[in-house]
Amino acid sequence: MAVFGQYFSRVVLVTKGSSVPESGGDADQTFSRDDEMEFVFLADAAAGVSVCIGEARGGGKVIFSRTLPVLAGQTRLAIGRLDSSPYVARIAVDSALVKNIAFTVK
Repeated sequence: MAVFGQYFSRVVLVTKGSSVPESGGDADQTFSRDDEMEFVFLADAAAGVSVCIGEARGGGKVIFSRTLPVLAGQTRLAIGRLDSSPYVARIAVDSALVKNIAFTVK
């Protein structure tokens, strides 16, 4: 089973083009509906990564799903703008969940 630390030093969600914060960025963030967002992967090893974003409400639908190669170093994945709602992003390597990131768009 994949373990987060085997592949990544950090995975954060930021406003598109922003630098990676010294801390945080991986839980309970709030964005505006006007913000374009992106994930930043700081990877220690190459991996095939799947990202799935769904509404955090009961019965919430999946609104974003991508699989991409992440190389060692920094990789960015743009997700664009989202409607107002609480969300959870699930990050998987080789079909094994390695990270959940909860966030809200207002």
